[in-house]
Amino acid sequence: MKRSAKILMAAAVFFLAAGMLFAAGQQEAEAGGDVTISFWHFPQVIGVKGFEDQSKEYGQFWAYLAEEFSAMDNGIKVETELIPWTGGFERFNVAIAGGNPPTIGADYLGRTPIYYASGMATPANEVVPSLVDDTDASIVDIYTLSDGNVHALPAFSWSQGQMVVNVGLLKKYGWTGPVLNGPGQPFSFDEMTAFLEKAKKIVPSNIFPTVWSCGDEQGDYLWMNIFTAYGYKPFDADGNVASDVSGMIKGYNLIKELHEKGLTNRGVASMKGNEGNDVFSSGLSVLNRSVSKSMITEIETRINEGTLDFEFDLMVVPYPTPDGDYGYSALGPTAFIYLTKDQKELDAAAAWTEFVMQEKYWPNLVAGTGQLLLQKRYADLDLYTGDPLMEVTGLIKANTSAMDFGLTDPNYQKRREAMAEAGQKIFTGMASVEDAVKALHDQFKALNKE
Repeated sequence: MKRSAKILMAAAVFFLAAGMLFAAGQQEAEAGGDVTISFWHFPQVIGVKGFEDQSKEYGQFWAYLAEEFSAMDNGIKVETELIPWTGGFERFNVAIAGGNPPTIGADYLGRTPIYYASGMATPANEVVPSLVDDTDASIVDIYTLSDGNVHALPAFSWSQGQMVVNVGLLKKYGWTGPVLNGPGQPFSFDEMTAFLEKAKKIVPSNIFPTVWSCGDEQGDYLWMNIFTAYGYKPFDADGNVASDVSGMIKGYNLIKELHEKGLTNRGVASMKGNEGNDVFSSGLSVLNRSVSKSMITEIETRINEGTLDFEFDLMVVPYPTPDGDYGYSALGPTAFIYLTKDQKELDAAAAWTEFVMQEKYWPNLVAGTGQLLLQKRYADLDLYTGDPLMEVTGLIKANTSAMDFGLTDPNYQKRREAMAEAGQKIFTGMASVEDAVKALHDQFKALNKE
């Protein structure tokens, strides 16, 4: 958990010139008067309970909260901006390097240490100390870097150990009998393959039994669920890159076998993560390798509107394992990082954060992402009560061991990009699984300076 203490010296050098330019050009804020701050976020929040009309689309609810906050007439204006998953990391980097980052960025643990290394950020323990104290201590620990500061405020966390089956789609084409072992129940890789083979026989040829993608770095943790089920770990106990790569080789071979049997989508190498999710949300695949509250909401909405012509019947299941036990899931908190040194902006950012985390909004906002609350004040609050699909998700999370999959490594973004490239070589036939995995770990070792 303390790999985060090795805070990306390369990134610090990369951003040094931009940071100096930013500091030199920054004018001292005038006392009093209004202040405008910017808040960048990714498409995570949709379908917020109690605020359905204000959260029909990604970005809408954050904009609604900004309007509510501004209506308090406190002299603070918040401008929210929705950042796409693909290219979002580059968007942040360009803004930081240009000396014009957002005041607050909401991003996950694999990337916020890189932003912090730019020298433009103010530690969360200095901006919102009471909110840091209110956060689950184990999560705060992995956000505490070698300088002793909590580099960003953990907001909520996903635990990505779930898949989802479109049972309604199967029933449309005549499926009868049970599906796998039932909601939330573990199953083996052999059982998954048999299920996909049966599904392929009844659905039209334009519907994929399942969808996988490595066209971009998004969704690397989904592959990691397969690799770790076979025993793979990215680092050993000493922090060195794994020497045992057999689990990754087995995992790639499994998906490669599914692909060759026509049990997954064509174009695995070129398909991007969000595109894979879109295929499932469009009723064109049976088993998706991830599930989110927003995806569930999107399918339900399309069915209600008549865009999809099957009944709403989804089933959430854990990732399979060789022996049919519960496996691992990726732990990846999303946090607020404060990318300014201006005290007036920091005060405004603190007020905005306190506002959105209040009981009126925050639990329902987090529930609208299908993620986990991290605040101690909400420790006894069960977000899943009354929602069958999310109750099953909660069951899986309770039975699935969490692993950070190397998210706390400061080179995580570079490693996930390298892993996407390895997958592309495998699924275009440019390299064998064994050669691609060996080359990948040579890259990992170089990044880790081994």
